Amino acid sequence: MSSLVKQWPSSPAAGRGLANVASQPADPIADPSIAWPDTRKRVALGTITIDRLGANTPEQDRGLAFSPDHVPAGIKLADPMLTFRARAYPIVPRADRARHQASSQEGPAMTSASAIITTPNDRTLRTERIFAASRERVWEAMTDPALVARWWGRGNRLTIERLELRRGGHWRFVEHTPDGVQHGFEGRYREVTPPRRIVQTFEWDGMPGHVVINETELEDLGDGRTRLIVLSLFSSREERDGMMQSGMEGGLNQSYRALDQVLDGTAPSPRAGVPGMVKKVAFTMYPIQDAARARKFYEETLGLAVGVAGGQGGMHWIEYDLPGGGCLALTNTTGAQPSAAAGGTIALEVADLPALVERLKSLGVAFKAEGIRGPHCRMAMCLDSEGNSLLLHELDAR
Repeated sequence: MSSLVKQWPSSPAAGRGLANVASQPADPIADPSIAWPDTRKRVALGTITIDRLGANTPEQDRGLAFSPDHVPAGIKLADPMLTFRARAYPIVPRADRARHQASSQEGPAMTSASAIITTPNDRTLRTERIFAASRERVWEAMTDPALVARWWGRGNRLTIERLELRRGGHWRFVEHTPDGVQHGFEGRYREVTPPRRIVQTFEWDGMPGHVVINETELEDLGDGRTRLIVLSLFSSREERDGMMQSGMEGGLNQSYRALDQVLDGTAPSPRAGVPGMVKKVAFTMYPIQDAARARKFYEETLGLAVGVAGGQGGMHWIEYDLPGGGCLALTNTTGAQPSAAAGGTIALEVADLPALVERLKSLGVAFKAEGIRGPHCRMAMCLDSEGNSLLLHELDAR
């Protein structure tokens, strides 16, 4: 670059932009690697004038890419050599070049060797990465707790304390590093549109109150690959720059390389007892005595919708799929007796606890306790029609 600056003429240099126009049905319009014949009509697009040249700063260079596989949606490359060579094009700062080259692997460029991170404006980071898997498979790896635990924390052991994949749902992950340090991260989901888009907040325990909004888009490239784009909005330029200087790029690429292994099946299998083996609670079951009476309570009093209901010879099994996830089952097949003193209870997340308590009382539902406070919630305990205890739970607004 420095030699080009020295050789550049002292006066501005101008050049015209020209474009060929497709005029025959056989002219390909979805593959920029195939040239049209020179006989096609050519039009002038305008004039480009360069007044001067100057070297970029390392920050300006970060994330620049001249890659033949960066094409608009709907455009597809037919020449596999362009995709193969795409890995050679990303330009990274000189200090990072050796690390970048070391992370590249030989073979077809089905994934990006590292994420491309740019700064579209003063408060935003844009991250782009290509994965060699279908969009549905990438979505599953990003939302299935058992798979997330195998890559999200740079490949370190990860405890998933909460992953409520719905609008308003709470997520919280804790990474356990090899030297025994724990890093907690959490946020709320603002939008979940499978298998394409997630909007969520992000907050690190080490900097409470500094919230980032991440918008994640998954683009199906149509050839078995998926482009991930994440826009991260910070509250200020200083917070964004602080994140960039914290080493987040290296950690992010470690996580994405671990995700590559999950997607291609080469990731180490979790050991027995390691968090991530248990995916979720399949269902929670309560014993009942009178199926008709129990159904009236859960369907009419609580307003739950039946998912499955079956019975034979006086034996009944009823399931309720809850709106926010989870399944509650009722049965009289086990021989167990309902009891509020059995030592366990089911906690139901509710939207408006005071209003629900008032309504249930008006219907004659008995309450064992009210006004129970937790660090981030409030609760009340009532009895169902069979004598089982139900804990009604509402998280505090954040």
